[in-house]
Amino acid sequence: MSVIKVVTNFNIDIEMPVAPFHKRLVAWIIDVVVLLLYIFFTSKFISYLSGSTSFLPGEGENVMVVVFIIIPVFTYHLISEVLTNGRSIGKRIMNLRVVTETGSRPSLSQFLIRWFIRTSDYMAVVIILYAPTAIRHDPLFFWKMSAAFILLVVDLVLVNTTIKNQRLGDILAHTMLISTQQTGAFEDTIYLEVQEGHVPLFPEVMKMSDYNMNSLKEIISAIKKQNDYELAERTAEKIKNYLQITTAMPATEFLERLLQDYNYISSN
Repeated sequence: MSVIKVVTNFNIDIEMPVAPFHKRLVAWIIDVVVLLLYIFFTSKFISYLSGSTSFLPGEGENVMVVVFIIIPVFTYHLISEVLTNGRSIGKRIMNLRVVTETGSRPSLSQFLIRWFIRTSDYMAVVIILYAPTAIRHDPLFFWKMSAAFILLVVDLVLVNTTIKNQRLGDILAHTMLISTQQTGAFEDTIYLEVQEGHVPLFPEVMKMSDYNMNSLKEIISAIKKQNDYELAERTAEKIKNYLQITTAMPATEFLERLLQDYNYISSN
């Protein structure tokens, strides 16, 4: 598994494991299967409500098809990644996550960009379900599919040749797909026991990612082992500037409090 070093928004270097191609492929297959199953059962349900025996709904059911099939299928990745911190069902199963190039949670606009430049999932679904009918009724279908196929090929080439294994949507959105499972669950490395009744002082800490916090935990450990209070001051100052926090709390205490607040808020 390849690892890249990036500089976070608060200027601390961290290493992140880039998602390998085979994991991306399996996650993609899982998501396609999820979409196909959703389409199958939802179509059956719509047919049942309308009294039709056909798998594909008729013209009188177009509104239901749009509302319950087309919109959910085409917004599946966008909604799932926005609501579940960069993970679709396939990504969650394969321990993958979408993050920015600095390791933080992508903004809504970044999720929108990478979702908009996405054709492979939908092309597979269209080919499997609708291509035979569409070829006969849509004179532009061939050209539409050709454009989608070209984008798919471009994505495959980029994922296997770029340093961060990014597809076109990721490059434009400045995001990438990382593996959250190394020797163990990544989240376990930032776990910290927080006392009952803990009151967060710095909720701004949630702007930081798991990777940022893992790096911070390692820095705190290094500070304590080496009594490097200068490192503590530098790190605290960078994080205060990034999170726009003003506090007179001693540097080491401030860093430890950030870690406690992050663990408390993320687990509640």
